[in-house]
Amino acid sequence: MLAQPPPPELQEPAHGLLPPEAPVRMEKPRIWSPLLVGVVALAVMASVSVLISYLAVVAAGDFNPRNPPIDESAFYDAFAKLATHLWGIALMVLPGQFTMIFAVVAAACLSSERLGPRIGYVRGRVQWWALPLLLLGTIFTGVVGGVASSAIFSETSRNLQMFLAMARGPGDVEFIGAVFLLSVVPGFVEESLFRGYIQRRLLRRWSPFAAIATSTAFFTLAHFDPQHMLGIIPLGVWLGYLAWRTGALWPGMLCHAAQNTVAMLGGRYGDPKDNGLTPDMIPMVIVTGLAFLGAVFVLQRTKVPVQTA
Repeated sequence: MLAQPPPPELQEPAHGLLPPEAPVRMEKPRIWSPLLVGVVALAVMASVSVLISYLAVVAAGDFNPRNPPIDESAFYDAFAKLATHLWGIALMVLPGQFTMIFAVVAAACLSSERLGPRIGYVRGRVQWWALPLLLLGTIFTGVVGGVASSAIFSETSRNLQMFLAMARGPGDVEFIGAVFLLSVVPGFVEESLFRGYIQRRLLRRWSPFAAIATSTAFFTLAHFDPQHMLGIIPLGVWLGYLAWRTGALWPGMLCHAAQNTVAMLGGRYGDPKDNGLTPDMIPMVIVTGLAFLGAVFVLQRTKVPVQTA
C-alpha cells in the first residue's frame, strides 16, 4: 500500500524556505476622535458651567429673572458678588473642569494603551535644573499676551472683571483656596485635555506646527471671552511647544499653574487701573524674557520623544 503524501499545510516548502508572511497593516490613529472630543468637551463644559452658575446666583437671591427689567449688567453684578466667596468660585469653576477631565478619561479609556502614557502622564525628557527657566519663561508669555490684549482692548471685559473679583473678593484664607481652584485645577485638567489627549494624538499624524496650533485653538476657545482669548494665545503656543519637546505633561502643568498664580496675585495686589506695560514691570520683563530664551535653548537641545499615544 503506497504512503499517502502529507496534507499541503504540513508539507515543507521548496528549498527549505518558509512562505513569506503577509505584511502587517499598521492602522493610522484617527484624527476625528480627538477633534470631536475637544468640540464636545467645550460645548458641554460651557453649558454645565453657565447653568450651574445661573442656578447659584438665583438661589443666592442675587438675581431674580422674574423682576424686569433684566439687563446684562445685573446678571454680571450677581456673578461678581458670587465670585467673592470661595464656594461661589467653586461652583463656577469645578463643574466645567470636571466635565473636561471626564471627557479625557472616558476617551482615553477607549484606547488600547494604558491611560497614563496615552494622555502624557510620563516622566518626559526634561532636567529638574531647567524648571526655573521654564517657569519664568511661561510668565514671560503671559506678560506678552497681556500687553498685546491691552493694546487692542481699551477696556477690561466682563469676564476679566469677573476674574478680578475672584482674586480680590475672597479673604486671605479663602484666597489660598481660590488659587488652588483657578491655578492648580486648570493646570492639571486643561493640560490633560488640550496638550495631552488632543495634541499627543494629532502629533501622530500632523506636523508639530499643526498639532500645537490646533491644541492652542481649543485652549483659547475654552475661555470664550475674546479679550481673554487673545491674551492667552502666546501661553497656549508655549505650553504646546513645551509638551511636544518634553513628551510629558507635568512640566506644562507646573508652568500653567504658576502662570495662573501670578495672574491671581497680580489681580489681588496690583493696581486695577494699570493697563498694559508699566515702568515697574520692565525688570520683570527683562528677567523673564532672558529666562524664556534660555528655556527655548534648552528645549531645542532636547531630543523629542517619539509619540506613541
